[in-house]
Amino acid sequence: MPGLLRPIFDDAVTLFFAANESYAPMTAVAIKSVIDHASPERNYDIIVGTCGGIGRRSRRRLERMSQLNIIIRVIDMSYMSDLHNFYFLSSRFSSETYARFFIPSLFGEYSKVVWLDSDMVIMRDVADLYDIDIGDNWWGAARDNFGTFGQIYYNHVYKLTNGRIADYFQAGVMIWNVKKCIEDNVEEKLFNKFYEMGPTVLQDQDNMNAVAKGEHIYFLSEYWNSKAFNNDGTAAIIHYTTRAKPWNLRKRLRNHIYFWYYAKKTKFYGRLCRIKFWNIVKSKARKLLKWDSGAHF
Repeated sequence: MPGLLRPIFDDAVTLFFAANESYAPMTAVAIKSVIDHASPERNYDIIVGTCGGIGRRSRRRLERMSQLNIIIRVIDMSYMSDLHNFYFLSSRFSSETYARFFIPSLFGEYSKVVWLDSDMVIMRDVADLYDIDIGDNWWGAARDNFGTFGQIYYNHVYKLTNGRIADYFQAGVMIWNVKKCIEDNVEEKLFNKFYEMGPTVLQDQDNMNAVAKGEHIYFLSEYWNSKAFNNDGTAAIIHYTTRAKPWNLRKRLRNHIYFWYYAKKTKFYGRLCRIKFWNIVKSKARKLLKWDSGAHF
C-alpha cells in the first residue's frame, strides 16, 4: 500500500507528532529534546501533522529547527480528518489527537514509525526506542497506571480489555509496525471502534485499547514513557500526562525543570512564558470567582 508521505532518508529514525497552533510551542520543546540527544551518525525524519491548525510563523519556526541529518516537516492533514466525523471533539480532544489513526495511510512507504505526544521531553537518543524490535505486533507501548481514575474507570478498562486490565497501555509513546497494521486493516478497525464506542474518558487511547484487547502489543518498559510525577529523573522520556503541566502552574513541580531547560533553547520560549502567565492568572480568577460565589453576607 503506497503511503501519502515519502521518506526523506533511506534509513531514518521516523517520528510522528501532531499539533495545532496552541500546541506548536510544546511540540517544539519535545523536538528540541530529540535533537539534543540525536546521534550524528543517524538520520531523523520528523513529521508534525496538523489539521490546518498551525500558523505560517509557527510552521516556519518548527521546520527551521532542521539540521543536516534531522529533517522536520509540518504536513496539513485537514483533508484526511474531514473524511471522518470527529464529533467527540472538546478542548481536550482535538482533531490532532486522532492523527495517529491515519499512520497506515500516511506512512505506507515506511516500515515503522514512532508516535510521540507533544507534552513530553526526551532524555536519550530516540533511535534506541525506534530500534526496538516489536516482532509481528501492531504496536509497542508501555502499560498505563490508571488507578487515579477510581473504580468507575477500573470497570471501564476491564470491559475494554476483556478483563486483561494489566495489559491496558498508555498511547503517548508508541512504536507502530506500519506493514503489519496495513496487513491487518488496523486503521479501519480503529475508526469502526471510534464510531461504535461513543465518548469515553480517554477517547483515542481507549479506542486503541478496545481494538487490541490486550493483544498485538509489545510492552515497552516504563523507562520509555514515564509519567512526570512518577519519574525519578532516570527515564528516557518524561511525559507530562496530567493537567499539572509545566506551562499551567506557578510552582514548578517534579521534573518541570527539564521542560523549561529545552524550552529556553527554542524560538517559542517567550510565548511559553506568556502562556504560563495567563494560565496562572485564569486559575487565580477562577478561584476568586468560586470563593465569591460561596460568600454569605
